[in-house]
Amino acid sequence: MSTERVEWFYGNTFNASRGECLRALIAAIYRTAKTNRLFTTDAVFAELGTEYNEHDFRVTTGKSKLIAVALKKVCGKGDISPVPALTWESDSPISHSRPKQVWQSNTVQV
Repeated sequence: MSTERVEWFYGNTFNASRGECLRALIAAIYRTAKTNRLFTTDAVFAELGTEYNEHDFRVTTGKSKLIAVALKKVCGKGDISPVPALTWESDSPISHSRPKQVWQSNTVQV
């Protein structure tokens, strides 16, 4: 019998495990990185919007910092890297127009 705890996220439009959400974020990061040389998490969440309601997903998973975990995993493989000292202001009302870290794709296929 497994004693592993599974964390669940319950949004207005979806219910998903932490692993499911993490896989969706990683896939969205790779899709974004394949089409954009430079990007922020706003582009990743927009790409994720094809599978989940973007706003609901951001609000539901925001406190867990799951996007940071996904970015760190992909960055650890060398497929993306943060651009030092470069930020873009967010267009998303959820982010309150705060500066966002810019990421560089090392797999771009534009």
